[in-house]
Amino acid sequence: MDELAVAPGSTLAGRYRLEDLVGEDAGSMAWRAFDPVLNRSVGVQVLPAHDPRCAAFLEAGRRSTVVTDPRFLRVLDVAADEEGLTYVVREWARAVPLSVMLHEGPLRNRRAATLVGEVADALARAHDAGVQHRCLDLAAVLVKDTGAVRILGLATDHALRAASAGDAGAPTDAGSQYAAEQDDVDALGRVLYACLVARWPGSRAFELAAAPTEHGRLLRPRQVRAGVARDADSVCDRILGKPPRHHATPLVTARDIASALALVGEDELLVSDTSPSLGSFTAGTSVAASQAPAEPPPALLPSATPAAPPTGAAVGAEGRRPRPPTEVRRARRLLWVGIALLVVLAALVAFYAGRQTAGPRAQITTTPGSGSQATPVAPEPLPFRQVSDFDPQGQNGENPQTVGQAYDHSLSTSWTTVTYFGNPQLGGLKQGVGLRVDLGRDRAVSAIDVRFAGKPTSYEVWAAPAGTSAAPADLSSMTRIARARATGEQSTVRLDAPVTTRFVVLWLTSLPEIAPGSYQGAVRELVLKGPPA
Repeated sequence: MDELAVAPGSTLAGRYRLEDLVGEDAGSMAWRAFDPVLNRSVGVQVLPAHDPRCAAFLEAGRRSTVVTDPRFLRVLDVAADEEGLTYVVREWARAVPLSVMLHEGPLRNRRAATLVGEVADALARAHDAGVQHRCLDLAAVLVKDTGAVRILGLATDHALRAASAGDAGAPTDAGSQYAAEQDDVDALGRVLYACLVARWPGSRAFELAAAPTEHGRLLRPRQVRAGVARDADSVCDRILGKPPRHHATPLVTARDIASALALVGEDELLVSDTSPSLGSFTAGTSVAASQAPAEPPPALLPSATPAAPPTGAAVGAEGRRPRPPTEVRRARRLLWVGIALLVVLAALVAFYAGRQTAGPRAQITTTPGSGSQATPVAPEPLPFRQVSDFDPQGQNGENPQTVGQAYDHSLSTSWTTVTYFGNPQLGGLKQGVGLRVDLGRDRAVSAIDVRFAGKPTSYEVWAAPAGTSAAPADLSSMTRIARARATGEQSTVRLDAPVTTRFVVLWLTSLPEIAPGSYQGAVRELVLKGPPA
């Protein structure tokens, strides 16, 4: 490349003025350049025209343009000029590579799941268009200061790094296309693993230590770092485990990974995994999930238990802290279990005696009704005919594939909104999003029970006029019947008087924070109730 005299100030195609060299990879040079026609910065990747990979490089750049997902840095131009240069011009993003972010330590569970879920969803859309990345890693994932994700090098990085020019082109049959997509799936697993523990599966890379193995098998994230959530750990194992532990179903598509990561919860504060661990923690020790170990974890501890010090013997400054006896820990657990059972039993007795309501308190504000006294007869759950995501101010919907998890009678699953950035009011982009319930016919609705994941969540409940037969497309024809702010994860609204309607919308107007600057709503269970028939 030196003999081509590519330097700051050089101009390509009489248009792109090279300004800063930002990297070199696989014989190519990456520059930040300025495009005076569009009056903006662009990224330019340059390769000598005599390089045998040039044709595949240019073809990959052209092929990547069929993918219109904004999370990929879009290719703007590809060319080979008369000065002996081949180059691909892309959008420029002010962002930090994920590899640099992880030098400060692992990410929180929910942040890692959200970030990798965004990458997985983008790759799923690329796979639908017949394009694979095939070189996804921590350097290819960029994160803007708003938290937005950008992906670099779709198809082109593989064209540069392929073992030979013959391997650099697009897959030519269904089998090779499936294998290329599996490369992306495995890469998503490695990126997720690194986000959770700040170690890279395989050898040392990106200035991160290599992930540890045991008997040739990669240790799970929970075995490497305290505080990794079980569901995040499970997703990682379902991608990288060959086969996954406990006969779990493998995740074999990018879309499956995106759906699984949408359900990952927040960090755990205590070490509760009984599997072999890379660290030694005193029982009951609280570990901040977002904090990386000050030093790389030590090697696996020997299975033999060290002899206990003699009774009354002092432990020196260099000795290990004595752990509480197993019997004491077991007694503490039994005590807490007993207390929990007593509380549950008392709640059940009080419920059947009619002395208190069934649910926990929630701070809510409801629209005043008629002022009449509530009926003494407990309302009953109403059957749903259909539930759909409700996004009248958007274009792509709000995760319609997980809507069924908002009323499946399971608190371990949930429907989630997409992630918004900047502020909890959906990033200022929309007034709200939610779920639209079709009860099948007009019914009297007197109470709404919602179980959220995360807090706080502000929401409203809207109802269509009685006699409405077509599902409303927006709120203009509906009436707000309740407004609430759930400061906890469970919230109940009881109307002063039942409202007769067929269509009800749960409308989320403010979402909980799942990571600094990132907001997402999640409904674990939605129940509408009415007077007994």
